[in-house]
Amino acid sequence: MARREQFNVNQLTVGSINGHPFPGGIGMGKAHYVAATSSSTSKYRDWLVSNGVNPSDIYSTVNLAYAATVDYRNDVIFVTPEVHTLTADLTWAKNHTHLVGLGGPAVESDYSVGGCTITSVGTASVFNINITGHRNQFHNVCLDQHAAAAGALTACQVSSYGNYFENVHFIGQMTDEADTVTTSSSLQMHTYSGFSIFKNCVIGSPLWAVRGTAKNAVIRFTNTSGATLPQDILFQGCRIFSNSATATQPAVALEANNAVDRLLEFRDCTFYNFQSNLGSVLTSGVFRDACGTTHMILLSGSTCQYGWSDWADVHTYIYAVGPTASATGGTAVVTA
Repeated sequence: MARREQFNVNQLTVGSINGHPFPGGIGMGKAHYVAATSSSTSKYRDWLVSNGVNPSDIYSTVNLAYAATVDYRNDVIFVTPEVHTLTADLTWAKNHTHLVGLGGPAVESDYSVGGCTITSVGTASVFNINITGHRNQFHNVCLDQHAAAAGALTACQVSSYGNYFENVHFIGQMTDEADTVTTSSSLQMHTYSGFSIFKNCVIGSPLWAVRGTAKNAVIRFTNTSGATLPQDILFQGCRIFSNSATATQPAVALEANNAVDRLLEFRDCTFYNFQSNLGSVLTSGVFRDACGTTHMILLSGSTCQYGWSDWADVHTYIYAVGPTASATGGTAVVTA
């Protein structure tokens, strides 16, 4: 059973699970809150104030709360359970500055059934959040990119090292406009994005617009320079979802040489592609690997997939601890 602990932040109690605490307690910087004006469906702001939180520390948008944080101080933004629309795409350039949703653990969501949902500003959006700072933590939120535009590329781009994500839902490719371009995704791992950990996250969705014929991916690795290599990345206990009837659509794309370096591990992860009436499995493979430089994709633990006929289009760099990764091993099947 998970070991649970609690601590108190300005009289608002939050918790930790299995020794991976939200960034609070000793060494925590200032707490900032994002809450809408109180109403019959949002009573959080009044409750915070009545429990001693200074109203000047409660903001109406994530953008304003982020602007109030201080770099390298372990400041934390606490987001209440509702849909929070960004006023502009947010570049998260600060370091050791964290984001925590205060809703329940079921974060799979979108702007229409919001939990702790942070959604795009509109058709001008490219990346909801572009993380260029390092050693930040993100917990219990949904990052939702639903702009109806070809330029709405992803819910989150990671462009720096050592960031930690737990119980985060990344959802992009929600509209026909975004689905028809080769550069769209739900999560984009870019330059310097190494040493990142994704734990118990949901990436993508099987529910929204069917991905078009453009060769995009749910997760794209897009670094091209040997000077900015993303190294040693872990996805643990994550579910990667797709909705496609196009045979050439992978779940994960390594787009070019130097896309990743050394180890890219998927531990106890599930890859799932939905097709109406079950359809047929896709022939592209879960991974499209155009990275010819040294790397290893390791499928460890109970990692499995349904919806593709193969694990990868190129088998040179993919390895499995359990079933073979060279063909259909690890594919979920139903026996008569």
